[in-house]
Amino acid sequence: MKLSEINEYLQTLATLGALVGLLVVAYEVRQSNTIAVADSTSAVWTNWTASSMSLMDSGFSKTRAKSMTIPEDLTLPEKIDLDFYLQGWVSSYMLDLEAMYVLDEDDFIPYLYEEAAQEAPRIFGSRFSRGWLQENKHWIAPDLVKAIEDSLKDAPIGSDLEYYARIDLFGAALD
Repeated sequence: MKLSEINEYLQTLATLGALVGLLVVAYEVRQSNTIAVADSTSAVWTNWTASSMSLMDSGFSKTRAKSMTIPEDLTLPEKIDLDFYLQGWVSSYMLDLEAMYVLDEDDFIPYLYEEAAQEAPRIFGSRFSRGWLQENKHWIAPDLVKAIEDSLKDAPIGSDLEYYARIDLFGAALD
């Protein structure tokens, strides 16, 4: 074997080694993204659960119920509580969407918009929450605003109360 043949053989092996190395790195990056998505999702759900529990502990449900039944009697502190609640709800979706964009997980993005749209009539069923949306949509991602507003077109004021009424009907049908 000549020195030039050995050199070509070594160059071929080096090229193949580099390609295998690139494939391994690509696989590791993909695995890292998958782990990051799982961690992000877990953190969001953990935060959402903790937030929901703290709302229950704080008695916020009374304020929310009042916003559905007698919104004209809301006090300023109750409106501030509702403001924080709505900011938290919207921010959760915006953070989820941002994480999916950063991680290049485009498959999850339509699901998040769909989920927000399904929840919107329950979250934005009162006059106060609809007014809040109009006042605050300047800082909300435009596609999220569109998903929310599209779902509210067929949801009248009171759609939040209708949600609980439907649950009562389903429960009554079980008896």
